Amino acid sequence: IDVDRDVHQWVTRGACGAIAYGVLLSALGVFIALHANNEAKFTFWVDVFVAFVMCVSKIIVTLCARTVHRHLSPLSRQVAKHWILVLALSKALTAVCALILVAIYLSLAVSGVDANRGDGTRRRLREYEDDHHEDEDHGPTPQEQAQLCQAGFFMVWSFLTTLISQSVAGFAFFRIYVNAVRIFGNPFIFQKVVNCWWGILVVCTCGV
Repeated sequence: IDVDRDVHQWVTRGACGAIAYGVLLSALGVFIALHANNEAKFTFWVDVFVAFVMCVSKIIVTLCARTVHRHLSPLSRQVAKHWILVLALSKALTAVCALILVAIYLSLAVSGVDANRGDGTRRRLREYEDDHHEDEDHGPTPQEQAQLCQAGFFMVWSFLTTLISQSVAGFAFFRIYVNAVRIFGNPFIFQKVVNCWWGILVVCTCGV
């Protein structure tokens, strides 16, 4: 068994999962803006799919981190200590938050709440409007308002929890660096191997 090759493959898979999560999170943010600003006509099923893939990507990252931790060499374990497990747990929490988003969007999609605006009102393209429909009331019903308000409440808590989990992951990466400096006595030990990318990893992990 080539442990180095296996670890490299799992690290690569984890990196791809993390990148996919960041891209999908950006896409979800665009979708939320489009819903709220009445810029596009699509249902919450699109958001359900994006949030589900986000959850899967974080599960992949969690499994990769756990697998890498099991195959660390004795010296690597001295450097990483328990912080790889902390990283895996933080990614698992992020996956749970994404799963909550799936449940939120799924409830809105199944109940048929209009997705074209954040307040539930529908969008009608100007070129298809006529005099008969201009005065038609497309306002949200009280039930839609309640559903959207409840969904927004849980979405905010989900994003706040994700912020905490990502910050914990960034702190775990930082602690690994601190342990490496303490063991090898060289503050540039990571820079010699990965240049500036470790610092970028920490910043981007907290930023996401």
